[in-house]
Amino acid sequence: MKVLILNSNNKAGGASKACYRLHMSYIKAGIDSSLLIKDIPPPGITNAYNYWNFQTQKHKEETNSIPKKILYKLLYETGLHKDARFDKELKYQTQILDARPPGLEVFTFANSVNDITEHPLYAEADIIHLHFVAAHYVDYSFFKKATKPIVWTLHDMNPFTGGCHYAGDCEKYQTDCHHCPQLAGTINDDYSHIELQKKIDAYGKLNVKQIAIASPSTWLMTTSKSSKALSRFDHHLVPYGIDSSVYKLKNKAAAKHSLGLPTNKKVILFVAYLVDNIRKGYSLLTEAIKSVNKDEFAVCTVGAKTPGNTAFNNIEVHQLGYIEDEQLLSTVYNAADMFVIPSLADNLPNTVLESLMCGTPVIAFPVGGIPDMVQHRENGLLCKDFTASSLAESIMQFKNYEQSFNAEKISKDACKKYEEKVQIEAYLKIYNSLLNG
Repeated sequence: MKVLILNSNNKAGGASKACYRLHMSYIKAGIDSSLLIKDIPPPGITNAYNYWNFQTQKHKEETNSIPKKILYKLLYETGLHKDARFDKELKYQTQILDARPPGLEVFTFANSVNDITEHPLYAEADIIHLHFVAAHYVDYSFFKKATKPIVWTLHDMNPFTGGCHYAGDCEKYQTDCHHCPQLAGTINDDYSHIELQKKIDAYGKLNVKQIAIASPSTWLMTTSKSSKALSRFDHHLVPYGIDSSVYKLKNKAAAKHSLGLPTNKKVILFVAYLVDNIRKGYSLLTEAIKSVNKDEFAVCTVGAKTPGNTAFNNIEVHQLGYIEDEQLLSTVYNAADMFVIPSLADNLPNTVLESLMCGTPVIAFPVGGIPDMVQHRENGLLCKDFTASSLAESIMQFKNYEQSFNAEKISKDACKKYEEKVQIEAYLKIYNSLLNG
């Protein structure tokens, strides 16, 4: 069985990380897997290929006359070629998106001139496995041309909305996506309806037995099932898989010592690759930290853009910056007494899985897929409501429940649910069902 995995980018986001982990777990398990992404593949990923190279060769005669910088813009960033129709559409979409206020969730469109079905890896594959394929990578026409079985792992809501990746309280994806609240104030707040209708028309060309929708969380699966675009297809719950040889229980005192973290305070870990996204709830965390006892707690942050102690009301803060080394990241989770994730909407955050695999309890809001992972007072605490005061209360109550958090049990239970082999077995079952369908 040959599997072709498609993903848009090589960025450090959760979707890409989950996709690469699945691909590499296949390689380790002896499964013939290839990864085709729009961007340059990250280092260390076996059997990973750049779709841009294929497009450049395919359009060699056309692109020979285009200056290098413009070619980079057309192919590498957008995937759209020197085509007047697409150029006009892209400019119009850019005008819409540029008018959105800062802090909103990402909003993307799917149109592209990329034809995945023409790629040699598509011809060789038995199964096409889609992941995050928004942002001008996989075009609507793919679903009209594809003849092979497809598995689509959802990482957010974009595959069944008019462009948003998290809809918040909006449920217009269940009907028509008319007058999108995330496009309010732009030149066309109804463009979301056009986008959704293109998706519905494209998906309508697929045989229901040709595609299976996989969701890492119960919340996203339920939401997708209620959508107008994807409701007619079979859905499967397949949580992300984590390498238990990396994310595992270690000696907490030794971990703290190796990182220079205090042993006389409870260390609050916060991992943030994007702190300017309202959905991530960063402002709630900084407000909550102002209420905790500075003599009892310290903050440890991981991420490229995390601020210093002034944002946390001068509590002791240790900034570790962006960490790419997963062994080191595992040590960080082990060094923390609690991992706090203040997201206001999320699928199945890798960070929560990583923390639990390391035996570190999690404090979070009960949103998205988080209740799938965090059982209140067993492996963490779920806040009562979505406020900074509730988050602060949970952090301060941690000591009251600390004795009930058994690190060894937390790690062991997480391994049973989220070890790589569990995910592999689930997907192989879906693949075989489609192939034998």
